[in-house]
Amino acid sequence: MTGEVWLDPASWVARLNDKLVELDTQYYGFTLIRRMKLDPDEIGNAAIVDTDPQANATLTAARALAAVVSALREIPTFQGNVGLQALTDLGNAMLDLDKGLKPTILLPRPGRPKLRDHSGRRALKAHVVLCIELLELGGITTANAQNSVIKIFSAAGFGGRQKVRKGKSVTGPLPTTTVDGWRLSLARHGEDREGRKIIDRAISAWKSALPWPPREDDVLAFAREKANDPSLRTTI
Repeated sequence: MTGEVWLDPASWVARLNDKLVELDTQYYGFTLIRRMKLDPDEIGNAAIVDTDPQANATLTAARALAAVVSALREIPTFQGNVGLQALTDLGNAMLDLDKGLKPTILLPRPGRPKLRDHSGRRALKAHVVLCIELLELGGITTANAQNSVIKIFSAAGFGGRQKVRKGKSVTGPLPTTTVDGWRLSLARHGEDREGRKIIDRAISAWKSALPWPPREDDVLAFAREKANDPSLRTTI
């Protein structure tokens, strides 16, 4: 703080929380409709049927980012802070998408191959395989390690690719064959080199900061923490 008069912090947090909860509810609803997990008629909002739920979700995400930037600008330390310019530009670019424009800041990097999975899904794969490898390094058999990790992530709601049945998408438990494929692609000489870097960095950090070899209870606790990590639960 700079010593300037500012609003009550508790009030500031409460107002920001209320705004984000409101927007998050809208965003989550739009994503469920897009993924055919929610019928607009069931929530008394059939008008959404005639609009684009994905576009509305993007617009809602832009509003959420704008709400955060606006709230930060209320704090004297951040008033006039150019450090918020990047967040402002990103929010404006998302609004431009809603207007049919193609903002430069959101264009893909030239020459990069198109990936099948979004960032959240790729991070999920890396952390599932990481947990399995940590258990193996601690002396747990591959089969038991894999079953334990699959059980934790499946219980948290993660599954395989969605399949559409009778107009609604269905996601079952994380299939063993799917995880086998992830382990193959994330092996030391596999095709997913970026994911492998995530695993190797995490193992290195584990060696320097935690008991080594890894203890089963510690790894399972870490797996449960990651299974509930919002950054891995992206809905896009």
